[in-house]
Amino acid sequence: MNKRNFLFVIVILTIISISIKDNTLLNTNSFTEGIITYVYDPYKTEENPLRGFFPYIGEYDSFPYSLEFFYIPLKNLMSDFDTYTFDLMLESNLDEIAERGHQAVFRVFLDYPEEPTGIPDFLLNGLTIYQYDEFGGGISPDYTNETLISTLESFIQEFGKQYDGDNRIGFVQIGLLGHWGE
Repeated sequence: MNKRNFLFVIVILTIISISIKDNTLLNTNSFTEGIITYVYDPYKTEENPLRGFFPYIGEYDSFPYSLEFFYIPLKNLMSDFDTYTFDLMLESNLDEIAERGHQAVFRVFLDYPEEPTGIPDFLLNGLTIYQYDEFGGGISPDYTNETLISTLESFIQEFGKQYDGDNRIGFVQIGLLGHWGE
């Protein structure tokens, strides 16, 4: 291990040991003699709202949470090249979640097995698609297609312009490649 890596490891271990000693890293009631007792405190969600479990949009109310998740097909966000329809489904989901005092976590997808394709109709003409039976079946696009790539790049740029700093959004998951966007 070179000197730089060694110093990095020492700094990290020092920070961890200080955090554990001060009980700032752990949500604990006791830290004695090397025994850690974890106590669940639902009010910690209020102190750090962007962590913890999060349900699908509108499905749970039995545990404290501040984030709600949903998938959204790209075809619900684009109707043509450079024509964006954020107001159709995305805005209503963001508003619904915000009305409950929560923030959204969502994933835009092209391919979701057992669901209709998320590929916008305008892209289907001229795009090679692959039908598959695994995972319940679905349609997967040719991700090397230059038109698809440039469309995804344009979408990402426009999405960023439209929603950068929008406090209704906690996180956006990367989901434009692969089954379920994984």
